[in-house]
Amino acid sequence: LFRSMGQRMPMPFAYGKRGSGKGTMIQSLTRMWGDKQDQIMLGGATTVVGFMRKMAQFSNGLVWLDEYKNNLQIKVIESIKNLYDRIGYERGKKDNGFSTESTPILSAVFLSGQEMPTAEPALFTRTILLTFSETKRTEKDREEYRKLLRMEEEGLSHLTVALLSNREDIERDFQQTYEQELRDLSTDVNNNDIDERLLGNYSMLIATARIMDNLNLLPFSIDVFKTQCISILMNQYFILKGSDDTSKFWQVVEQLVSTYIIKEEEHYKLANGYIYI
Repeated sequence: LFRSMGQRMPMPFAYGKRGSGKGTMIQSLTRMWGDKQDQIMLGGATTVVGFMRKMAQFSNGLVWLDEYKNNLQIKVIESIKNLYDRIGYERGKKDNGFSTESTPILSAVFLSGQEMPTAEPALFTRTILLTFSETKRTEKDREEYRKLLRMEEEGLSHLTVALLSNREDIERDFQQTYEQELRDLSTDVNNNDIDERLLGNYSMLIATARIMDNLNLLPFSIDVFKTQCISILMNQYFILKGSDDTSKFWQVVEQLVSTYIIKEEEHYKLANGYIYI
């Protein structure tokens, strides 16, 4: 996929407040590569060199970077952007020559956080935005979750092995399928203002799903999936288009509300179609 897309790999971004299930989902995905892998906390003492080296420890795996915030150091955000193009950390060797050594990026990246990555538009267009909002669970939901935990304890890597058995088909068909889906998606959204990178990101998802559907591996309708991709793409486009100072102010307000730092009737009030702060 990386080669076919012109040396790039989109980064899913799970956005939502604490308890919405984003971390649970990502951790479950990482179990498809074997043992549980802990996330790398971007908001802690983790350095750029540290998480870059993590990317080199797995080949064709999945590394989870958690606690993204828009106020991260510029060099951290720039380094995350570079992961999209698999540009690793490079430094000079301590010798008399001019040689350098690079840390290779061999894995895909899954980002998550309670803040939407809108501070840097170039980073935002490198992500696939997945919004998590549901925090209430029914007893049926809890039972299904317990069933998933039991599956994870027994191991999920058999799913990865099953998918790998179709690798030759994907290698053979992906380039052509991706280019066709990119043309179709451009026609379907019919908006020349949408960033080419965003179109490519979502075309990758649709193309992969299309091939899986042709192999009878997709447990849902490809048409429903494509419609959902277009909906998420357009939502991400409108967020990007409105990422000026005013919209950023309201994003801050939204985050304060979602984390219960400001409360309705106490800090703001909705009445007659207006908001009073």
